[in-house]
Amino acid sequence: MDIVGLLSQDSMANYSYLIVGAENRAFCVDPWDGSSIFKVISNRGLTLEGIINTHLHFDHTRGNDSLAKLTGAEIFSKESLLEKGSIDLGDGASMEFMDANGHTMDHLVILLKEGSEIVGFISGDVLFNCGVGNCKSGGNVDILYETVTKINSILPDEAILYPGHDYMATNLGFSMANGVVKAGELIDSIEDTTCFNTTMGLERELNLFLQADSLETFRTLRDKRDQWA
Repeated sequence: MDIVGLLSQDSMANYSYLIVGAENRAFCVDPWDGSSIFKVISNRGLTLEGIINTHLHFDHTRGNDSLAKLTGAEIFSKESLLEKGSIDLGDGASMEFMDANGHTMDHLVILLKEGSEIVGFISGDVLFNCGVGNCKSGGNVDILYETVTKINSILPDEAILYPGHDYMATNLGFSMANGVVKAGELIDSIEDTTCFNTTMGLERELNLFLQADSLETFRTLRDKRDQWA
């Protein structure tokens, strides 16, 4: 299994992902620009078998129709993916789908597995590098806390985080401003956040939201982050 991250070159900093399995079978998650992604698919000799959205905010679905038209790939609904439960990628790899509301009430996340081991996690806008999604556009902070707590309980330290946006530098600044010394050390050591993937083990050291031990603490952090520059 290979994960190809494609970052939009604008202020939204959206990530689209190609999940590539055996025999160059691929699935696209959250396509930002269908034509650009199609070029990558063509250049790599991939066959796109499906389009998946972590949630239905426009910045995560804007490339759906053009990519489907160019490739003939099916756009999967959340309901159909949760019903499937998982998709076999061949050679022992698979994608497993999990309900993950809070940022929105139509959100899912993807566990990337090699055999029974979770090796990666496509989080959409639920979990970011050193942060979590806001709840300003149809979300619910209390439900987000439940979702993040569940995610934190099942992912191993070694699992790589693949978030929906590159907000790493800003979120590291928030962590540093709130007493996480290691966040400042990481800012100094990273030249390009788009070339650096955190693991869940590192996130547990840096991400204040993963350290929240109560709903009240989580709410307070979310309020502070909403008001932070």
